Amino acid sequence: MLAAAYEPLFAPLVLPNGAVLPNRIAKAAMEENLADPGQLPGPALWTLYRRWAQGGVGLQITGNVMVDPSAVTGPGGVVLDARAPLAPFETWAKEAKSGGGQVWMQINHPGRQTYADLGQGAVAPSAVPVDLGKLSNLLAQPRALTADEIVGKVALQALAGAIGALLAQNQFGQSVNDAEPPGQRVKGYFAELFIMAVGATFLAFNVAPTEEMIVISFQMTVWQTLALVLLSLLMMHGFVYALRFQGQEEHRPEDAPGWSLFLRYTIAGYAVCLVMSLYVLWSFGRLDGMGVQSAVMAAMVLCFPASVGAAAARLIL
Repeated sequence: MLAAAYEPLFAPLVLPNGAVLPNRIAKAAMEENLADPGQLPGPALWTLYRRWAQGGVGLQITGNVMVDPSAVTGPGGVVLDARAPLAPFETWAKEAKSGGGQVWMQINHPGRQTYADLGQGAVAPSAVPVDLGKLSNLLAQPRALTADEIVGKVALQALAGAIGALLAQNQFGQSVNDAEPPGQRVKGYFAELFIMAVGATFLAFNVAPTEEMIVISFQMTVWQTLALVLLSLLMMHGFVYALRFQGQEEHRPEDAPGWSLFLRYTIAGYAVCLVMSLYVLWSFGRLDGMGVQSAVMAAMVLCFPASVGAAAARLIL
């Protein structure tokens, strides 16, 4: 009788999105404060989550994973931002899933709930502090976000969402014209350039905040930079016109010679990638204090992954 009463706890649970949890037992989010130096997950967190996983838990929800190193809830908090290496997080996920269950990351920004002793300040939609009565002085006085900061944060998040919506519409959506197959896009020269700009921006936004782009650009010689430009052009052209993938749409007009395609699409597409790379670097403040030559070198380095995104976008979107 007792075993039958507990049997549902150990039955698999199918979630609305199709994911399956092996049982109904979950580890709730806890603030472990066990981050390694650099605010990264390390052996302490790996071991802890591995032991929970091997105990048979079906789902582990992590403690706070902060998105900004200047806004944390404690000195031992984990931070995952654009500059953080992914390897420690991959190990963390592997250990947490070693027992067959799932792990979900709790992504967090403390807003106005930041301890004053951390000396990092606090930002929030308004300057109204948290009312904890006699303990209110434990938290920092928040600063209200400016309109520019709010618009900037929304715009950054909207970019990835808009590209994801475009991809979903192309791959899974219905065409406006029922006579056309689902996902068919409007064709044309400027439409192709726009699609390349979307793909270039998507990848550039993910890479531009890292220090590597700037460091590489300062270490490269002029000849190395020119070689990188040539490699980017060849990769863009070959990715679209030389390689063939199953189900890929034909991009070569029957009456267009190869040199014309190279000039009109590859060269023009690289110019689009270069402009978008400069824009993204400027948006993240990576060009501040740079001379013209240094800025161009940095843009050419960033243009390499941007050109991959542009070529991929022509095949996918």
